Amino acid sequence: MRAAKFFATGKRARKGFAYTNRCLVALFLLIVLPSVARPPEYWPSPPRQGGQDTIRVNVDLVVLHATVQNRKRIPVSGLGNEDFQVYEDGVLQQINSFSHEDIPVTVGLVVDNSGSMRPKRPEVIAAALVFARSSNPED
Repeated sequence: MRAAKFFATGKRARKGFAYTNRCLVALFLLIVLPSVARPPEYWPSPPRQGGQDTIRVNVDLVVLHATVQNRKRIPVSGLGNEDFQVYEDGVLQQINSFSHEDIPVTVGLVVDNSGSMRPKRPEVIAAALVFARSSNPED
């Protein structure tokens, strides 16, 4: 009796064996197919003569982002292009374009959800929602 249970030669064992085979085939397909079935744009390009690519570009406009703070590290606003000087290799460059932009930021908001904050939770949630709604939607 023990040998029959150990070797499991009945109908139940064959079903388990078939299930295991299906799982192995599925696993094989999940591992092998993505590496074989890549879109053509991801195939590496053939090496060029000399082994390196060269890109040459003439640039007349360079974009510089600047944030100005005072000695107390408070942001300074209201500045114009006359308040800035840009040098390249020690030579003063002309500023052709100047603008103020709202650039995207990433913010993490940590909320204390402990029992001691339970009475203040509605105020904290309201403040967090006001903060989130007042930010740029693209942030």
